[in-house]
Amino acid sequence: MSCQRTGAENFRWKMAEILCRRTLAGLTPLDEDGWEMLQCWSINDILKVKVTKPRNLAHHRKFFGLLGVIVHNQEFYKSTDHLLLWLKHRLGLVDMVPTHDGTSRIREQSISFAVMDDTQFTAFYDQAVDVLCTEVIPGLDKRELEEEVMEILGG
Repeated sequence: MSCQRTGAENFRWKMAEILCRRTLAGLTPLDEDGWEMLQCWSINDILKVKVTKPRNLAHHRKFFGLLGVIVHNQEFYKSTDHLLLWLKHRLGLVDMVPTHDGTSRIREQSISFAVMDDTQFTAFYDQAVDVLCTEVIPGLDKRELEEEVMEILGG
């Protein structure tokens, strides 16, 4: 297979993202588009590659399930949104935004799929669980919490 694209189409391919699997042979594209895109490059071309691990939807759901369990087992935080907002502040996921009057406002950073890859989200998750088990419900066992969440989510 060779690259049949030219002009603007070829530029789009050279800027596209592809999903790959790491194998013993290296990175292997997961679909035909990925293979076709790689054909647009010559052997021995040097490519700049940004490696990220896509987010795991099940892990994301587990995190929000965990927040729900915490909210239902304490009296201060009234919703998962309230608890998540506090966690972002506690873990430093905030930016100071200057205002026109010379003051600053705090803006919480996003934990969306577009902003955090799986590696970053896992680090956030681990820190959040540590804080929840030491500061929100002191003495809560992490393993027992995660087992309860998995039971609620159905495994």
